[in-house]
Amino acid sequence: MKLQQTGMFDNDTIIKMGKMAGANIIIFGTVSELKNNIDINLKIMGVEKGIVKGGVSHTIAKTSQIASLVGAITLSEKEKEKDLELERQRVLADIEIEKQKRLKAIEKEEQEMRDNLVGLEKKLRNESEVIKKYEAKKEALSQKQAYIEKLQAEIDSLNSAAEQNVRLGMTLEQVNKILNWKLSQDSTFHNEYHAGRYNFIFQGGVLTDVWHSTYRHSSVSWIE
Repeated sequence: MKLQQTGMFDNDTIIKMGKMAGANIIIFGTVSELKNNIDINLKIMGVEKGIVKGGVSHTIAKTSQIASLVGAITLSEKEKEKDLELERQRVLADIEIEKQKRLKAIEKEEQEMRDNLVGLEKKLRNESEVIKKYEAKKEALSQKQAYIEKLQAEIDSLNSAAEQNVRLGMTLEQVNKILNWKLSQDSTFHNEYHAGRYNFIFQGGVLTDVWHSTYRHSSVSWIE
């Protein structure tokens, strides 16, 4: 009766079932339990053309035996429904357990990915700091190199000016002017001055000797 109420047992479905069973004739109907009676309605249908060829309706008085039989059938159906419900609950529980397992696996994978990202960001920050320090050192070195080159150019200029224009007998002021006022007095020997790679010795304010700072006390020839 429940299956019939769902519409599963319309004429087309019954014909299909008969053909699947390889039957030429199929008998179907309903059994309805009333208060004092049980009504049975049956139909006879030809499977090939789906034509109802006959039928019968019959009412059976509900005796104790009939009631017991109906009760047993009903109880059997209820037990089946109960078993089906238990099976459904078990399947749902298994599905929930599997879902939780998958969720935990996904959460673990996401956490690993987050940890990897954190590690990667930390590595990138460290590398960035290293690059910044390297660039800073490179810039400082470049500045020092530029300063050294500037000093070297000044020394070369002083050397060139001294070699070309300074001669013995010149006054301190004359030599200092030629060297663009770059003469520096020695803190120990007050009559000794230096500029570039040369040391200049003055006596009474007059240049008396010049030597190369690399070869101290070795007089140079160009001043003669």
